[in-house]
Amino acid sequence: MHIIDHQLVYIYLKFAFEELLFHKPGEGIMLSLLATLLSPLRWVISKFVESYIKKITPIRKYGLIPYHSFFHAMSSVLFAVLPENFYERVKNESIILRIPKSIEFYKHGITLEGHSVPIKADLVIFGTGFKGDEKLRSIFKSHSLHSIVTGSLENIVPLYKYNYLYIHDRECIHPRIPQMVVIGYSESASNLYTSEMKAMCLSHFLEGGFQLPSIKLMEKDVKEWDKYMKEYNPEHYRRSSIAANQICTNDQLCKDMGYNPKRKKGFISELFMPYGPNDYIGLRLSGLPKIPSFYENKCPEAFNGKVIHSMDIARMGSSVATKFVQGKHIIVIDFLKWALDVAAECAETNAKRRNRVSLLATLLSPLVKAFSTYFNSCKLHRYNIISNFVESYIKKTTPIKKYGIVPNCNFFQAMSSSLFSLLPENFYEKAKNENVLLKNSKSFEFYKDGIILEGESVPIKADLVIFSTGFKGDEKLQNIFQSASLQKILTSSLENIVPLYRECINPRIPQLAIIGYSESSSNLYTSEIRVMWLAHLLESGFKLRSIKLMEEDVKKWDKYMKEDNHEYYRRSSIRIIHIWHNDQLCRVWVIILREKK
Repeated sequence: MHIIDHQLVYIYLKFAFEELLFHKPGEGIMLSLLATLLSPLRWVISKFVESYIKKITPIRKYGLIPYHSFFHAMSSVLFAVLPENFYERVKNESIILRIPKSIEFYKHGITLEGHSVPIKADLVIFGTGFKGDEKLRSIFKSHSLHSIVTGSLENIVPLYKYNYLYIHDRECIHPRIPQMVVIGYSESASNLYTSEMKAMCLSHFLEGGFQLPSIKLMEKDVKEWDKYMKEYNPEHYRRSSIAANQICTNDQLCKDMGYNPKRKKGFISELFMPYGPNDYIGLRLSGLPKIPSFYENKCPEAFNGKVIHSMDIARMGSSVATKFVQGKHIIVIDFLKWALDVAAECAETNAKRRNRVSLLATLLSPLVKAFSTYFNSCKLHRYNIISNFVESYIKKTTPIKKYGIVPNCNFFQAMSSSLFSLLPENFYEKAKNENVLLKNSKSFEFYKDGIILEGESVPIKADLVIFSTGFKGDEKLQNIFQSASLQKILTSSLENIVPLYRECINPRIPQLAIIGYSESSSNLYTSEIRVMWLAHLLESGFKLRSIKLMEEDVKKWDKYMKEDNHEYYRRSSIRIIHIWHNDQLCRVWVIILREKK
């Protein structure tokens, strides 16, 4: 394994050019020829990086030089970033490094192969990973399904990567068991980021966005990937690593979902700028766009320009989106995070042309960085003094009063309802320079050259109107079922919150788990905690309460949401009690642990 110092974490970065150095399953003649021609360059880069690491780190001194090349390590995810000051601890002998091929236990510790002197110990910790194959097999009781789901040890686990054009790795669906989806089996430099991309594509597939090929084609694709894995990851092919071709994988995922795979601005940036989770951040917004209703003759159809949703901008990718907004007078509707980012990007693109971006705030919130302390999560019902102090501080240190964007809700209501946003960098500078024009209005109407705000006689001219008004979450949930009765059970009445126990499971439909409906300051983090809770439930780590007890819990949450979030209770925000909510999820593990002890 290659051990990389924390100062060299840039080696983790993925570049599109880097992936041109590798052959890929199902690639065309041009890509294959290019990879062959660039193979000497791959060897040179690998040797250069190896020499560089040996020169600036003491891996030779401590006998940590790996037996495989750098590119082998990268393609098989056989590398790790050291904790800070790791070599200092080794130097001070707080940590002693040994690299044997095998070990044996004896009563006072362990004996290393090739060493006569044993190592005494009180505690031995195995950091040797998990039995992924066995975990997959344990899903089924049938022995025949055991052999089907994981395949032979001489081949990779046969999870389909649907190869349409060149490379397309899902590591997600078994050709012979297409009703089952496996997320998280394949590895990369960032497993959470990889799994998130596959989960988004799976969601698109379940919504009918595309169809699976035949079993024969899927199995043919698996064989091509088996050959590829054995070529680049010889003895480690069962690790199912996609680290060497993650960008190409994401490109095909984007194509399936209808998004532009080119996420950078320009050809050079596309090849040589690093790719990461932030390049796909817009893809997280998907679903049924929420567009306000208008009178028939005042609706978007009355407008001569274009009207789109922020989701449409996300689908375009950076380069296409930049060309699309260039030279246009743009109006962005709403005032939460996505609207602010879109307005800032459009203003940046058109800064030299002096085209204004009008940001119409139909839903206002404090523009401050939220804080998360345990104090927030305590059962306190009135924060008037603190709330008033923070509001005064914001008004004093930011020009919200000058631009007429003082929110109509207090600070803690905004916090508890997740009605707050972090401003993009230099946002008020753009407003000061009139690249962004801020307008606050409860309603507006379209006319042929732009929009007219309520209470104003002078219209705002525009070429493009972008709605950043969110999505119809309730309707998306209802679309899971065709039955009208199940739709009603799932989302309940508009007078109450969506009845989800632990913001995840409907008491009346416990076979269905919903991740990502409730909101907080970090939705990805919130969803990850619930996924772990759900995994523990599926592994029989605990049992759900009775329907009666779960519905009583939902009623308590309904009361809380209405008390603290007022008219925004349907947002199901846990922002102000995020830590306390996580405590409830974690308490399951604590109880189980105590029972075992």
